[in-house]
Amino acid sequence: MRNLVSIVIAARNNADTLGQCIESLLSQTYKNTEIIVVNDGSTDNTARLAKRYPVKVVSIRHTIYGCSRPRRRGIGKAKGEFILIVDADAKYHPRYIERLIRHFKDRRIAAAAGRVIVWNPDTWITRCREVMYKVRFDDPANMEKEIKAGKIAAWFMRKKAYDEVGGHDRSIPHIGEDVDVTRRILKAGYNVVYEPTAFWRHKYPSTLKEVARRSFNYGRSAVHFYKKYPDEFSTARFLFSLSPLFIALLLLISPAIALVLLLIYLAVLEGQACRWFARAKGYKNRYYLLGCYAVIGTVGSFAHSLGVMKGVFSK
Repeated sequence: MRNLVSIVIAARNNADTLGQCIESLLSQTYKNTEIIVVNDGSTDNTARLAKRYPVKVVSIRHTIYGCSRPRRRGIGKAKGEFILIVDADAKYHPRYIERLIRHFKDRRIAAAAGRVIVWNPDTWITRCREVMYKVRFDDPANMEKEIKAGKIAAWFMRKKAYDEVGGHDRSIPHIGEDVDVTRRILKAGYNVVYEPTAFWRHKYPSTLKEVARRSFNYGRSAVHFYKKYPDEFSTARFLFSLSPLFIALLLLISPAIALVLLLIYLAVLEGQACRWFARAKGYKNRYYLLGCYAVIGTVGSFAHSLGVMKGVFSK
């Protein structure tokens, strides 16, 4: 249907956030929409919660966890000219769709990305993540560079373009599946735009345990993305992230050498953090954030690399 936006939500055990997600989409100023919730084998109250709202609910059960298959199923039911893919643990500014769809008067534009904000900046971990998002997404030159390099996932797109490039790749079930679609849209000759005033809030892990768990699962799933895009995998970065394990083992052999390596590791990590936050002028407590970055970066990257190893050896 002309100018209809089909909103597809893939949900699995998201009863704690799905209601707010749907309500934010029903509150959009752009009203020509349909909402499709794909319940992917949830064991909580997700399906019953979704049915309380004026949305279409599709229930499936896949043995392989991930977003690609449920999103493909939802988009297969879509009637719209445009597709908006959303996360069940996110909520959207009332003018989100309005601000994105205005770019599509240009027929060369096939996809658009909005600006992500942390939903829950109430712990030191999520506050650090919020600043990282600001540094990244508040820089128009950086965003243009990331779009050209295929680093951004554009979740609002023309369905015609989505179908033309083959939709979500089933071989990438989770992590990178959205970036992959955007890259193929760019490769097909279409343009992708970034709209900084189209805000959406995404829930982020608020404890180190949650960061480690999510990073491990992301690493395990990212193996499929690395197989398709081997240039995205850095052996040096992978080995560096495992340094805490090597240093801990070396403590049993030579504590002195282990201490030296630990200091080098921390110096490199802080160097990475300083380069990142060099653009964070105007933000308070920058040194506090550097420390937070070091802790979160160590835990997250270490768990991610363990997940990658798990993904490789479980095949």
